[in-house]
Amino acid sequence: MPSKHYCAASAALVSSFLIGLASSPASAATLVAFDFDDPGGLFEAQPDHLAEALRDARIELAAGPLDDVAGNPGRALVVDDFIDGNRVELHANLRPGWRVRVTRIGFDQRASASGPQTWTLSQGTSLLATGATSSAFESVSQVVDFLLTGDTLALAIGGSGASSARGTLRLDNLFVEGEAQPVPLPAAAALVALPLLGLSRARSRPASRKAIRARHRAAENTGRA
Repeated sequence: MPSKHYCAASAALVSSFLIGLASSPASAATLVAFDFDDPGGLFEAQPDHLAEALRDARIELAAGPLDDVAGNPGRALVVDDFIDGNRVELHANLRPGWRVRVTRIGFDQRASASGPQTWTLSQGTSLLATGATSSAFESVSQVVDFLLTGDTLALAIGGSGASSARGTLRLDNLFVEGEAQPVPLPAAAALVALPLLGLSRARSRPASRKAIRARHRAAENTGRA
């Protein structure tokens, strides 16, 4: 029969396994980043960094195609038509089983003389921050704090105060930082843990009276032989 120490060790192993699945420390890191340059120095709108918690990310405009100009350095995304409410949209989809908290959003911005006088940063319908645009590239690093409640991150950078539809806003080196924490599925944890618990109980179950009598008879027969 297994010893009490063996049974206790088995139970402790299963408990540690379940606790490890239920909690994992979150780590602050870059979730997604766009520098708008490919390895050859040409413009691209694909992310150059994507965290494990995100399945994909893309940049879109509310109106018109993506275009580029000289950036900070390399190439930069350029947007116009702010008079009609144009904006840059970042969409990212989460992988199942992850919890994400966004803590910082940053980008470099530069407006033309007839472009927007103010930039805006929004998440869904919520305004996160606003600030004055600059005639030379200026870095924005905005502290935020919100937990994604769905499976999609949706950010928008807009502008107001443009004097012409041809006025532009350049954006470069866009990044989103935050904490990504894996959240195990309870059903999966149970499927893995239950066999371990069953094995531990089976090994620690005392012998039945029938089994004890059978051993006694075997011992008596051996002695007579």
